[in-house]
Amino acid sequence: MTARKVIIASISDPVSINEIKLHLRIDDSTEDSYLVDLIKAATEKIEDFLQRSLITKTVEVYFSGFQNYMELPLPTLQVVNSIKYYDCDGVLQTLDPSNYVVNDLEDPSYIYKASSGSYPSTKDVHNAVIINFDCGYGDESKVPLRIKQAIMLVVGYLYQNREDHAGKIPVQAENLVFDYRMMGL
Repeated sequence: MTARKVIIASISDPVSINEIKLHLRIDDSTEDSYLVDLIKAATEKIEDFLQRSLITKTVEVYFSGFQNYMELPLPTLQVVNSIKYYDCDGVLQTLDPSNYVVNDLEDPSYIYKASSGSYPSTKDVHNAVIINFDCGYGDESKVPLRIKQAIMLVVGYLYQNREDHAGKIPVQAENLVFDYRMMGL
């Protein structure tokens, strides 16, 4: 697996506090901050299980050098912002977009060299190539309903079982989202 880092985190959650309160049949606001924490924990758990980003975030992925194709984790790819690399002198450069092609028709997406382009030589260091991109479905309105429902099931499970959580997501949640899961990343 290539190294990656979230540069700009998602600014919202796929499920709102009101949706969770409706799902759990909670009428008061006594536990709102706890429920917000559960939403975040459940979202992280579902994202880890799916190997996907749900709400837009900016990520960097690192390679030791240019490769025939470079796979971008955390579908769905929205845009490649830049490809930077350390040249042989160790100076950070930006690769001209005419030198590469982005295949965003598949999940996961990947980048490969354009037929008329070329990849420059890089310094022989770890993480010499840095790809910065935005990924996720967009905002919460674009997250598939089955994924949102799975998050609500995980929140419900965590809420009801505060002291007894084995680290697995409920089977019903897993069944809802299994078709969205990225395998082998």
